[in-house]
Amino acid sequence: MNPVPAAPPAGVANLATAPGAPVTTFLQLFSNSRSDLLQGAIDQSAFSVDAANMAATSTPADLRLLMTTTTLRNQPSLYGLGNDDGDVEVLFCPEVVSSLPGQTASIHNSKLVAFHGEIIAGTATTSEITTNTHLALTPLQSCPTAADFVAYVQAEPAGTTGRLLMDPVDATAATVPAETRQRKLFPIPFGQAPSFLRRQGRDTKKVDVRIFFASLYPLLQTSGKENDCIPMINAFRQLGTRTIVGGTSSHMDTSAPPGLSRCPILLGRRLEVLHSFLPGLDPSNNQPPASSNVVREMELTRQQGFNFEKARREEREEEKLNKIRNKCGGTPALKALLQLCEVIATNQLTPTMQSILTADESQWDGILQAAFDELLVGERIKTKMVLANGLAKAIVRGDWATNTPGDLAGGSIANLFQVYQDQHTVRSANQLKGVARTGQVTMSVTELQTLIGLKVHLPFPTRTKQFIVVCKLLLQLVQGSNGSLFKFIEAHLKSYLANDDDFASQELLSPTDGPLRGVYHLMVLNNAMYSWTANVRMGNTPPALNPDWIFEQIDNQRPWQPMMNKNTRQDYHLDLFAAVVLKSNQGGGLTNPAAPHGVQTDLLRNQEEQTMGQEEHMPMNFANRDAASIVSHITTATRGRPNTAAGAIPLRVPIVAPGAPAGRERDPNPNHNNRLFQKFADMFQVSCGGLKKRIKDGSVPEVVESKVKQGGRPKGRMCLAFHVRGGCSKNCNNLYDHVAYSDAEYESSGLVGWCNENWKAPGAAE
Repeated sequence: MNPVPAAPPAGVANLATAPGAPVTTFLQLFSNSRSDLLQGAIDQSAFSVDAANMAATSTPADLRLLMTTTTLRNQPSLYGLGNDDGDVEVLFCPEVVSSLPGQTASIHNSKLVAFHGEIIAGTATTSEITTNTHLALTPLQSCPTAADFVAYVQAEPAGTTGRLLMDPVDATAATVPAETRQRKLFPIPFGQAPSFLRRQGRDTKKVDVRIFFASLYPLLQTSGKENDCIPMINAFRQLGTRTIVGGTSSHMDTSAPPGLSRCPILLGRRLEVLHSFLPGLDPSNNQPPASSNVVREMELTRQQGFNFEKARREEREEEKLNKIRNKCGGTPALKALLQLCEVIATNQLTPTMQSILTADESQWDGILQAAFDELLVGERIKTKMVLANGLAKAIVRGDWATNTPGDLAGGSIANLFQVYQDQHTVRSANQLKGVARTGQVTMSVTELQTLIGLKVHLPFPTRTKQFIVVCKLLLQLVQGSNGSLFKFIEAHLKSYLANDDDFASQELLSPTDGPLRGVYHLMVLNNAMYSWTANVRMGNTPPALNPDWIFEQIDNQRPWQPMMNKNTRQDYHLDLFAAVVLKSNQGGGLTNPAAPHGVQTDLLRNQEEQTMGQEEHMPMNFANRDAASIVSHITTATRGRPNTAAGAIPLRVPIVAPGAPAGRERDPNPNHNNRLFQKFADMFQVSCGGLKKRIKDGSVPEVVESKVKQGGRPKGRMCLAFHVRGGCSKNCNNLYDHVAYSDAEYESSGLVGWCNENWKAPGAAE
């Protein structure tokens, strides 16, 4: 981290009592070398970002503390932010707002605030530096070098104006600079501050990429300070690099810090800071009488500037909002998007959504894919998953769910059949004919092409987890971790991972539909999200989403799957798909010797992973629905009963016959040890049921013994679901082990070591 500035050395006069003309502007302050407590030393290491070792990178909390401490030590500090025009806004002397014990707290407590603009220019408002926007990290990017920018500027015709932007360096170039990423806020060294401050007037061109590399960067080179200012230099490199080839913005572009509402407590504190740095503004410091005039002029100019900047800011915000309205398709569409994201203003949207809405439409899918790829790394998923073309546009336009319940196509993130596409190439008709001629395939080429050409991605029963994970990650990017749909899918995924063996063994209403278990599973989730989104868009209070509805139905021995509409079966060729699942040996243990169709494994894998783009979905004829057709909705109001809430879709679920067993009751672990086991619980590729099968076939050793004794000996094995996943069933064979363990008992039991060795997907590298 950047070292905290030391107190002034002995013999260095305090700024407030330094002789000479009163200091009344920030330009005067930074033009006087005696004001620099660091005496010319530069250390920007706290803002360095090592992409190969992010653990060593300062966190936003570290930077907030550093900047606050610097201000409290009376060390003048200046920071830059690239705005949407590619110009640099300057911020002075930031600090986190706090109050002492017993003092009245400001309404802006805990915010990181700074002066924004030169004080005498009338633009010095107190603004907030936000973590998600201004301290955010930019994506990795290969930017042209500083020498490239210098050469580019020198080659420009004299008098060139407009924003300077260069394309990112192509990976095939002869020399590719190391990828870089930055904090959007970057430090400006004391010695270069005057160059930025002289360009803060209302009608003066601010420092931008062209000015920096034409005049300021060469000064760093000649003074030998280039290596001390790498974060600032890299910030200008990325500010001058397009997000994509031919783009019109950079990853450093950000909205200006918002001005804070008037608060007497905050104003008093910031005036203390102002007067400590600019003593000439305070007549109480025995300055000449003219100081009183300076204060009055400053207050008058400040108010005039505040009104001017407020009007400009409101104008810019309205212009920005109009652009967003147009991108969403109008005011009603924007309102619908905000309702679905459960926020009331665009600045409350997730960082990903804000980036999408402020970018060109041609960049939307790329922004969403990049953010999605980062989350995949956190989920320990190495397989490349390509999001469907046009997915971001569908999200922005509020097209989240299918148009009708029970449909498999249409919508976007609230349709698990429609969100991502495979990166492999679809086989040509000639290839399919060749496979058929060799006798490896018994179904016709036409049938194979029919399945491969579906506009939806159908899940094998053993592959539904991947679909749910993709949906969860997308909802995290769009709704955020507090979103209702995100919480629903996340909670359902955890329950499914803890109970997938029970789920797989539960017989369906029609046993021959076993190969379609995954399709049914996703339909239930789809219908729940359809009901939620439909009610939100109609202005109704949406029904509460119940992530455990399927498992509650199973525990009570009630059917959980929606009755399949016959048109759905025909339109999406589900009977043909079921035959493929059976022949592929991926039906979760299901067999059907009478199945007439089969296809080779690698072709099946291609079909299994094949996902189509966002094309117009097939029309459904719901006028001819079976009398028994129903739509399942996972809501707390519909556990076997009709949902009659306003705007809700009616539900009919067959009730278990009188006298049937009550079934299983959930048994959550209230003492789940997140520190030891959460990393295993989050591995969606591994299931307790799968581990049990591998233990049975000898490929994985037995689970360690329980601490519970019987006759002086361990009563049996520990329960993986209860201790690792965080919950199980009360009819578990290892129910005796559903007890609390201390950290020491977990360590001594050997369960942690067992998980480290064996909690892996089949075939995973050691």
